[in-house]
Amino acid sequence: MTLFRNMFCDQNVAFFRVKFIWRYITALFVLLMSMSAARAVTVTGADIRVDYIGTAGPTDLTYRVFVTIYTQCDASGTIGLKPNIEIDVSSAKYGINMKLPLDRMQLTGQDTLSPLCPSSTIKSSCFDINNVNAWPGYIRNTYTGVISLPVQTDDWVFYYWHPGNGRWTTSVNLCDYWVMHVAAVCEFNNLERYDNSSPRFNANPFTYIKSGMPQQIYNGATDPDLDSIVVTPYYSLGCLSFNGANCPTCGIYSEVTYAAGLDVNNPIPTNPPNTYHVDPATGTASFTTMGNTNFAFGYKLSEYDRRTGKLMGFIVRDIALPIRAYMGGDFRMDSLPSNVNGAVVIPSGTNNLVVCPGTPVTFDMGVQPGAVGN
Repeated sequence: MTLFRNMFCDQNVAFFRVKFIWRYITALFVLLMSMSAARAVTVTGADIRVDYIGTAGPTDLTYRVFVTIYTQCDASGTIGLKPNIEIDVSSAKYGINMKLPLDRMQLTGQDTLSPLCPSSTIKSSCFDINNVNAWPGYIRNTYTGVISLPVQTDDWVFYYWHPGNGRWTTSVNLCDYWVMHVAAVCEFNNLERYDNSSPRFNANPFTYIKSGMPQQIYNGATDPDLDSIVVTPYYSLGCLSFNGANCPTCGIYSEVTYAAGLDVNNPIPTNPPNTYHVDPATGTASFTTMGNTNFAFGYKLSEYDRRTGKLMGFIVRDIALPIRAYMGGDFRMDSLPSNVNGAVVIPSGTNNLVVCPGTPVTFDMGVQPGAVGN
């Protein structure tokens, strides 16, 4: 009986230890996850593009893929960004599904983005974290990798989904954990031309938008093959399928619907007559907003073969921008230019510039807001 009792006690002790260790591991896992979520990088947008880099002619289907993740300079810094990521590459017609690893490129000074003038860049949050609300700055984080596609087809899809970005906007239907995600997509056709490259957005889209003032968001749409391009407003990406149900109804590329009163052509409240408009040739968005919070903006850049007119693919840019109240007062501009290059001021002390035809001219004009905070 004593032997049996000792064996029974030993088993209970062993069970208790296992149970304690399991609870400890579970608690530690939850703690680490919460710390990771609390310090996750704030992603404010994403881009993707595909470049043909083959050298051996029509049989060489080699391409370089770039994914750009825009992050805000805040307390999280770039915590949560990995040295490498994976994207999905697929063709429904051929039943192909592949993973492509991309490596993060070394950051340079050109990757620090600020809407401020060069002389005032040091005021942005990338240089002074205390200005994250007044003058937010951004970092362009680029990942790249090379892929040899096995076939030519008109339905290649390059897709990246970034979990846990922590952005927040009022212009889309937030549900469960959608707020923590962002995505990038490129549909690509190399059937018509093996050496096709995707279109791309070259301009820095980040700007300080003031409520009640005419604004523009620049995208700089271009195509390296000189194909015809068209930019249209599009949905924000990053919708999440949660617990087996789409929340809200997710699009095929995780498009998320807009909040009540807004839609893909009107993603932000505006003041007539300057309602939201996207230039189809450049992607520049123009509007005067009544908003005063964070809003999401999506842009779809499609390319069409310059000879046949056939669709060659598209990319989507998805960004989130803060809207701030305008403090009032007019802008004051210098009456005379400074640092004039390529021209002569005649007579001196005036704003008359004399220049030869075809000569590039540059000069500075200082502008000051009429109220503190603008």
